[in-house]
Amino acid sequence: MSRLIPSFEGKSYGTTMAQVSGEMVGMTLSQSIKHMELELEAMEPHDGDRRALKGVLLANMSLKQSIKLIGKEKTMASATAEMQQIHWRKLFVPKHYRELTPKQKSRVVESFQFFKEKSDGRLKDQLVLGGNVQRDYISKDEASSPTAYTEAVIITCIIEAKENRDVATADCPNAFCNVVITDEDAQHRFIVRLRGVVVDILLEIDYDFYNNKYVTINKKGEKVLLVQLIIIIANN
Repeated sequence: MSRLIPSFEGKSYGTTMAQVSGEMVGMTLSQSIKHMELELEAMEPHDGDRRALKGVLLANMSLKQSIKLIGKEKTMASATAEMQQIHWRKLFVPKHYRELTPKQKSRVVESFQFFKEKSDGRLKDQLVLGGNVQRDYISKDEASSPTAYTEAVIITCIIEAKENRDVATADCPNAFCNVVITDEDAQHRFIVRLRGVVVDILLEIDYDFYNNKYVTINKKGEKVLLVQLIIIIANN
């Protein structure tokens, strides 16, 4: 088996952690930390880093911003791929407003689309939900997803480099969209309001499922679709 070569390809880093870690082999912990600080200070926007810096600057673009800066064709292709994945995982069940209980109507969650151009040129679309409505009845501890501190990751990388460890990384697609909320826990399912282009894309994907029986038009002329989430999804 060939030795695994760590790579952060596709991430917004000008200098990969793999390269820096290799240079720290044999250093003490204090020397390694100092080396990391010097590497960060030395980073400049030369040709090799510009694409990574662009990925940072263009983070969290709206649909309109993405179309203007990246182009309509690439933006719509990314948005369609995201919605196809959500549809394939059967996250949404369309609902009509009159079917909702008073509690459900008061707890409807808004959805938002954000786009980011990755350092390798790919455009990533992410449909996120505004969890502000849920703050009144869901505690912060229950709503927050565990995330590693950047400092902890860096220290771990230093230790791995010093001890010459092999490192592997893994990615779980839609990690927060894999827990089905059963009928027994149906009270935890909530309603999401989708608007505009997202609705158009869903109608193209499966018109018979997301049909005009559920789609309405708001005062701005946007198509609106209410869906119930039957799988846990992370709120941003």
